[in-house]
Amino acid sequence: MANTITALANTMFAAARKTPNELTGILGACTRDFNDQGASKGDTVKVSVVPTMTSSAFTASQTFTAGANRTISTKSLALANESQVSWHWTGEEERQLANGGVGSDVAMQTFQQAFRTMRNEIESYAWLKARAAASRGVGTAGTAPFGSTINILNSTKQLMLDNGVAEGDQSLVINTAAGTNLRNLGHLYKANEAGSAEMLRQGIIGNLSGFNIRESAAVVSVTAGTGSTTYVTNTPAAATLAVGTTTIGLDTGSGTILAGDVITFTGDTNKYVVTTGITAAGDIVIAEPGLRQTLADGVASAVGAAASANIAMHRSGLVTVVRPSLQPEGGGHENMVVTDPDSGLSYLVTRSVGHGLASWYTKCVYDCFAPNPYAINQLLG
Repeated sequence: MANTITALANTMFAAARKTPNELTGILGACTRDFNDQGASKGDTVKVSVVPTMTSSAFTASQTFTAGANRTISTKSLALANESQVSWHWTGEEERQLANGGVGSDVAMQTFQQAFRTMRNEIESYAWLKARAAASRGVGTAGTAPFGSTINILNSTKQLMLDNGVAEGDQSLVINTAAGTNLRNLGHLYKANEAGSAEMLRQGIIGNLSGFNIRESAAVVSVTAGTGSTTYVTNTPAAATLAVGTTTIGLDTGSGTILAGDVITFTGDTNKYVVTTGITAAGDIVIAEPGLRQTLADGVASAVGAAASANIAMHRSGLVTVVRPSLQPEGGGHENMVVTDPDSGLSYLVTRSVGHGLASWYTKCVYDCFAPNPYAINQLLG
């Protein structure tokens, strides 16, 4: 890289520390130590996935047979996104700011807003990925949870337990409406009932039912697809789909079913999240572990209404990769990598000087994927 921007180093690091901090619960809840060092933008990083295994009866014998076959699949993360925030100052503007004694303050606020914009963009992207990858949902679309009781949290926990998600390092990332409802539940302020005085003293929701409760400004209401209730299941040869099936044929209906939508089937109380949708009759895909009960041919389906998808997840469910962009050697550029201490995100800050004008850029490469969708569920609100 070219020269370091030493003159403004302290200003940039101070700005990163003082950046206005919208809530970024998803970034705090997902895996962030994924090894991407050998990957450039556009490269694909593959992760091996071992399928579930079955048991069989054992009979003692003098001979043996080969172990069962299995197919190791892969899931891919393509580092597809590179984003920047840019601005410029002319030499005359820099002099004017310096003469007015506000140059350092304006520079700090500019860096603050740049880091803030980048962080919020990545948080929203990660939330959308988690929403679309989730396995199942619980709760009522359009109604923020915890309005009068905490019971829905236990139903959310049951989804995680039924999916075999490991205890520990589980988070529930909620929007501020759900967070307010939680804070309004009076017993959470009683240290003897909540197990901690943090809610009362610091307004921290803390850990409930094994979830680290985090809030995120990215959790917003999303309009569902237009798929009509006339979509019915269309199974091969009119057979019954087995528990664990993830690809489900639908026909006779119309409209869209989108990734992230919640779909239900008559006679099944489970709310499944669609990972691959349709725009007309065809096959939808739901996330693993798939169907929780068998599904016959000709069963009616229904797509849920618009909802805010609060996310229950184990840290292993979602991987997010963020790194500073790369700048070629040489040229009239000064570069420095700055890390936001609140989110841990690192950006490349570049200053490029032209004729009487300096342009500034804050850049990073990022993407995320869900290697373990069974470890992610939606709490509708």
